[in-house]
Amino acid sequence: MLDIFRKKAKIIIYITAFAFIIGMALMGIGGLFDSRSMHVGQIAGKKISAQEYENLFRNTLWNYMQENPDTQPDEQTIQQLNDQTWQQLVQRILFDQEIRRRRIRVRDQQVIEKMKNDPPQFLREWDLFHTDGVFDNELYLNTLRTGIAPNGQPLDFSWLEDQIRAQLPYELLFEEIRNEVTVTLDDVEEDFIKKNDKAQAKVIYFDPNKITDVTVTDEEIEEYYQNNLEEFKKQPSARYDFVRFQMQPSDRDQDEVLQVVNDIHSQLLDGEDFAELAREYSQDPSNAEQGGDLGFFGRGRMVPEFEDKAFTMVVGEISEPVKTQFGWHIIKLTDTRIGEDNETEVRASHILLRVEASEQTKLEIQNRADEFRSLVLKKGIKEAAEELELTVSESGLFEETAQFIPGVGRFEELAEFAFSKRVGEVPEVKEAANGDLYVLQLAEKLPERYDELDTVRNRIRPNLENQKKRERVKQIAEEFYQSHESSEFLVSATREGWEIIEAQDVTIDRSIPRIGRIEELNEAILAAEVGEFTTLIKGERGAYIAYIDERIYPDMEDFAQRQDLLLMEMTEREQTQHLNEWYRNLLDETKIVDNRHLFY
Repeated sequence: MLDIFRKKAKIIIYITAFAFIIGMALMGIGGLFDSRSMHVGQIAGKKISAQEYENLFRNTLWNYMQENPDTQPDEQTIQQLNDQTWQQLVQRILFDQEIRRRRIRVRDQQVIEKMKNDPPQFLREWDLFHTDGVFDNELYLNTLRTGIAPNGQPLDFSWLEDQIRAQLPYELLFEEIRNEVTVTLDDVEEDFIKKNDKAQAKVIYFDPNKITDVTVTDEEIEEYYQNNLEEFKKQPSARYDFVRFQMQPSDRDQDEVLQVVNDIHSQLLDGEDFAELAREYSQDPSNAEQGGDLGFFGRGRMVPEFEDKAFTMVVGEISEPVKTQFGWHIIKLTDTRIGEDNETEVRASHILLRVEASEQTKLEIQNRADEFRSLVLKKGIKEAAEELELTVSESGLFEETAQFIPGVGRFEELAEFAFSKRVGEVPEVKEAANGDLYVLQLAEKLPERYDELDTVRNRIRPNLENQKKRERVKQIAEEFYQSHESSEFLVSATREGWEIIEAQDVTIDRSIPRIGRIEELNEAILAAEVGEFTTLIKGERGAYIAYIDERIYPDMEDFAQRQDLLLMEMTEREQTQHLNEWYRNLLDETKIVDNRHLFY
C-alpha cells in the first residue's frame, strides 16, 4: 500500500488541491440556483452573474497554483484569493465607468510612444536585447520597427500593442486624477519650514493623574447621566442561540493516519532514506523540502512531547511515532552540541503527518448539522438540542451594522438576516474559517433603548473623576505659574513632584512623548527663544510650561539648492494621496452588494 501511495503522492496532492479549490468555488451554487438570485453581487448597477464571477475566481486560483506549484492553498488563502478577485472586479468596473464618464480615449500615437519609450521590464531583461549585458535600446527599437529580432528571427509585437492598448486607459485615468493636484514652490517652502523649524525643550508636565484627592457623588453621576442621555443610547440589537459542530477528525481518521505513519516508520527501519521520505510525505511546509531538517534547538523550543523524545535519543536513532498537538512525528536525531549558554542542543529532522478531518468525516459532520437544522425548524433549537444531547450557546447582543457575531465569528450576513427576519427564524448552516459549522436560531430582538443608570454608573464615575482631576491640575498649574519666578520653575517643579519631559526635535505637528500633539504648546515652544520659558499652556490632558534649550531654524540655502527635488517629491506624495482619497470616495459613493457568502 505504501509503495503505491508514495508513487502517486504528488499526483494525489495536485488532484486533491484542484478538486478542493474547485469544490470551494462551486460549493452551494447548484443548490442555490433554484431558490436564490443567480447573481453574486451588484457593483454600481452592474449585476455580477455567478458564472462571470466563477470564471474570474477560477482564473485567480489557477494563477496562484501556477506561481506556487508546491503549495496547496488552505482555506484562509482561498478566502484571501476570493476577496482579491472581488476587489479587482470592483476596481475594474468603477474605473471603466470613470473612463467612460471622463471620455478618455486612447490614440494610436499614444500606444506607439508607450511601446517605444516604456518597454516592459521582462523585455529589458531579455538577453536578446542586451549588449555587453546591458539593455540596448537601439536593438529594441530596431526590432520594433522591422519586426526582425537581433538573431534574425521574426518577432511579432502585436501582443504588446494589445496589452498597452488595454492598459493605457487606466494610466490616463490615474494621470488625469493625479493632475488635479498642483503643488507650487510656495507649498514646498512652507512644508520645508514646517519640517525644519525645530526646538529642543524641557516641558514641565502638570499631569492630572497625580491628583488623588477628588471624589464623585452619586448625585453628580445621576446629573451627568440625565444631561448626557444620548451618550447611553443603544441601537436595536439581536441575539442568536446556536449549536457548534466542530470540524474535528474522527477516530477513523486518526487510525488511517497512524497506519500511514507506521508504514513510513517500517520503511525507515528497512533502510529507506529519511530525507527522501520527508520530502515525499511530511506536511510541515517549513522544512519538508529540506528533508525535514529542523536545525539545532535547545530545550523550551519545541512542544514537550517532541522535545522529551528528541533529548533522549542518540545520534542516528529514528524514533517510534510521537503524537503532539500538530499530528504524528517520526524523529531522527542527526547531531548534538553545546550551545553558547553551555546548554545541550540537538539537531533533528522529522516527518510530520497531520491528523485532519477526512472528506468523509466532513460530509458526516455536514449531514449532522443539516439534520439538526431540519429538527430545529420543527421543534426549535433548545428542544432539538435536548433531544440530541447537544449544547446550546448564546451569542452576545449585536447591532445591525455588526460584522462579527459575538461567540460565533465573522458573519456579516447573520446581522443582515437577524434584522430582516422575525424571532425564531433559522438561517442556513454557517461555516467558519476553521471549518466549524453553526446551526443558529434568532432568539431575541431588542428595540432602540437607553442603558439603565445602574449599568453605566461605574463607567460614568471614572470619567467624572478624570474631569475633576483635569480641572484641579489646571488650577494648581495656574497657582504655580503665578507664585514662582520663571528662574525657579524647573527646580520648583521637580521639588513638587511634577515630571520634566525632554522634548526632542519639536516641530509644529510633532507629538511630544507622554504628552502627545498639542498644537498650542508646539507653537509656543517654536515662538520662544533659547533660554526662555513659554507661558502656561492648558490643554485637555493637563497643563504645561516649556523651557527652550535649543532652536534649529530652517536652512533656506539648503532649500534653494534642493527645491526642484523637493517639489518633485512633494508632488508625487500629494498626488498619490489624492488618488487614494479619490478611490476611497468613489467606493463610499457607489452602491455595492456583495452576496458571495450565499455561494462560497
